[in-house]
Amino acid sequence: MKTLYIVRHAKSSWKFIFLQDIDRPLKRKGIQDAFLISEKLSEQHVVPQHVLSSPAVRAYETAKIFCNTLSYNKENVEINSSIYNASVEELQTLLLNIDNKLNSLMLFGHDPALTNFVSYLTKQSYEKIPTSGVVAIQFEVDSWNKISEHSGKIDFFIYPKMFE
Repeated sequence: MKTLYIVRHAKSSWKFIFLQDIDRPLKRKGIQDAFLISEKLSEQHVVPQHVLSSPAVRAYETAKIFCNTLSYNKENVEINSSIYNASVEELQTLLLNIDNKLNSLMLFGHDPALTNFVSYLTKQSYEKIPTSGVVAIQFEVDSWNKISEHSGKIDFFIYPKMFE
């Protein structure tokens, strides 16, 4: 079985209008939400075997917070530039090339790509994944390259407003 944790980056700051989109940092509320959700995952004993992140500052900062909470070495986060403006097809290609020795993967990225990817991988459709939201999808396969449209089953979907 393979498990994919799809994580939308935490709330980002628009305070620094001179920054390019890719360079926007997290705002205080985003940092708090990332800690909240990563702590909920920790309570469920979630520890990914590999972490992939968009190069966007807000996504990578979110990934580092999750890694810290989940006891995953943040130095091992793999930055993949294709996640930043990814299409469903690009995310699928990325997934198909994951090492089969890994049974769990945590992917940090952006909407609407992540919400569309969840709809593609499962039969479940969401309006949007909220910031700091996590969708865990399980696949009854032994190889990442066997994952296809609607082949996954949602294990859980959590986001900050569930706990406020």
